[in-house]
Amino acid sequence: MGLIGKLNSCIENIGGLNLETLVDRKLLQKKIYFLQEFGVKLGYSYGFYLYGPYSSELTSDAFFLKSMKEQAPESVEKTELSAKEEKAMKKALKFFAKLSDKKYEIAYKLELLSSLHFLYNISHFTPKSKKEIFRRLKERKSIQDDADLEKAWTLLSSNSLISE
Repeated sequence: MGLIGKLNSCIENIGGLNLETLVDRKLLQKKIYFLQEFGVKLGYSYGFYLYGPYSSELTSDAFFLKSMKEQAPESVEKTELSAKEEKAMKKALKFFAKLSDKKYEIAYKLELLSSLHFLYNISHFTPKSKKEIFRRLKERKSIQDDADLEKAWTLLSSNSLISE
């Protein structure tokens, strides 16, 4: 399991723990993915699945945390983030704020952003050109709008999450 206390602190910073719907679970997966990319050390590894990067360990820990909060809320710990991680959290929250104020739009954009980022940074194929990343993502997902891909790429680049 990951660091439950630190995960709890992070989840409170990104809007609370909600696992009711697929969209809620997708938001949690993608936000934690980006928190780690910005520098919050939680220790979750991700693979590429239907909705982009996914961590089964995070899912297990999130449901465990939810159960703890429901059954024994006084036992749920919170671990403070380091100063460096607090800075990373602020950067990530600014990044999330640029996306939208509608949950479904945020989920769509985070899925797209994390998928692009994952293919660019974690995949082992070459060449890793923008054109090749777009092509490979379109093979895996039904994305037809090149404008969305371009906007996502620009946002990742402007936040130093990829280098062009």
